[in-house]
Amino acid sequence: MINPDILAYIREQIKAGTPRELIREMLATKGGWRLPDIEEAFRAIETPVPVPVPVPVPIQPIAPKPVTPAVSQGFSSFTSLSSTP
Repeated sequence: MINPDILAYIREQIKAGTPRELIREMLATKGGWRLPDIEEAFRAIETPVPVPVPVPVPIQPIAPKPVTPAVSQGFSSFTSLSSTP
């Protein structure tokens, strides 16, 4: 398991713009970290975490409701009013 301290240090230094080779050098010479541990930490940081893709769920079609014609009782009186001069 990768030590969280080295991961935090590398992330902090990358965010600050420190070149990766300088980070490696500082961890090995001043931090006392072993090169395999440093490389493992860099791989963990630089490997993108896969984002799960949601599986689409099929949409069930909605059956149309039957349409019944509307009967208007006032229609004949409306036409008789409009036909008057």
